[in-house]
Amino acid sequence: MLKGKHLNKNSNLGIIAPASCDEKIIINNNIDAFKKLNFKIKTSPHLYDKYGYLAGKDLDRANDLNNMFADDSIDGIICLRGGYGSINTIPYLDIKCIKNNPKFFC
Repeated sequence: MLKGKHLNKNSNLGIIAPASCDEKIIINNNIDAFKKLNFKIKTSPHLYDKYGYLAGKDLDRANDLNNMFADDSIDGIICLRGGYGSINTIPYLDIKCIKNNPKFFC
């Protein structure tokens, strides 16, 4: 079992969208909710992308996840949306990086 750091109110959360997309106002409202809980936030470069019903292209969404695991400043990763589209990212995930950088992942 891999265990990441414990989160506290000053933890830095990486926000990604690995599956389907939401409207920008919904994404921003969700980010604001985490900020109100005193979390620091880092958003992924493709957070607001749209590609059909997905939140961007498969490789871009996978890279966002890989980069959050590789980033030492990130304590935990929050997926704003999860679901069917996430499976398309599996071929592009850097499993070694993920395994070597365990983090809270939701």
